[in-house]
Amino acid sequence: MTENNRRERLFKELDEALTLFHKKLHRQKQDEYKQMGWGRLMVNTLNVYGKLLETDEMEKRIEKLEAQIKEGVVIPGEKH
Repeated sequence: MTENNRRERLFKELDEALTLFHKKLHRQKQDEYKQMGWGRLMVNTLNVYGKLLETDEMEKRIEKLEAQIKEGVVIPGEKH
């Protein structure tokens, strides 16, 4: 399995987890402690999701800059 496939699979699983946690969180006739637990799981999952998106975005920016450097478009240390 490639790195890209793993990432896509992880995002899909996180999406499914968030959907489940949202349903459980908003269920009727649920005691307060269970509701708080589902809420904590949802917040933690969103945190992981955000960090993965952040990492993914940074990797894309690095790849773009590396390509520009190879093409001579961006020269480190020079002011543009």
